[in-house]
Amino acid sequence: YALLLSRCSGQKDFAIGLPDASRNSPKMAGIIGPLESTLPVRLVVSGNLTFAEWARYVAEQVRRAQGLAEVPFDQIVEACDPPRDLSQTPLFQVFFTARDDWLELSPPHGLELEDVEIETGYVTYDLELSAQIRSDEVVLRMTGNIDLFDLATIQSMNARLGAVLSEGLGASGQKLSGMAMLDAAEKHAIVTEWNDTFHNYDRNACFHELFERQADARPDGGAIYCDGMMLSYSELNRRANAVARDLCDLGVGPESRVAVVVDRSVASVAGLLGVLK
Repeated sequence: YALLLSRCSGQKDFAIGLPDASRNSPKMAGIIGPLESTLPVRLVVSGNLTFAEWARYVAEQVRRAQGLAEVPFDQIVEACDPPRDLSQTPLFQVFFTARDDWLELSPPHGLELEDVEIETGYVTYDLELSAQIRSDEVVLRMTGNIDLFDLATIQSMNARLGAVLSEGLGASGQKLSGMAMLDAAEKHAIVTEWNDTFHNYDRNACFHELFERQADARPDGGAIYCDGMMLSYSELNRRANAVARDLCDLGVGPESRVAVVVDRSVASVAGLLGVLK
């Protein structure tokens, strides 16, 4: 779960929230009712670790957090003093919980147990993953804030989580940096379907000549969309021509080397086209 979050977000250092029963003291054992508290577990992802080493590291971080379970969450927040945002839980925005399947327990005489799913219509955190541990399988369920994630995104993350688990359990000695994050269907879509862009065009024409034909055919069509700005083919062609004329005035010709030093922008595209022209 943490590896999936790291890959999807690009973050290497973050925290995941875990529930704790808060019954570590013998005095609390006989108290009836929920006493659950929340533990933030900090994880730092290193691609140099193998999957097995990563699993041991995560387990150790969880044990360390559980050793501090009696520290109230508000005191941890106060000590860390993170930036406050009323729309987010401090320290972490993702949650993980695991529990044994109580349906597999032997009920008292005369009682029958039935699992009932209750949809509350809201989630406490941006993203939550729950694991229901049974004798022969682990059932995972992911829920997310619909203001941040649509159904397709959650389904894609579920599939990627399955791919990570399959690859990690199948080759625990593999380094995290080399692990795939895509299942077979998503990999085929990205590598094969989305790259099926074959199109017949004049193979003897230069790139800038093909661009000029497009500019003649669709002068007002959008050629570039950048930082909320749209540049038409005719305007981009005009700017590229201006660059080309300036370069010619400086003595630039075929086989000349021209350095284009500019950030990724409309200007960079116009500059490269101007060099080609």
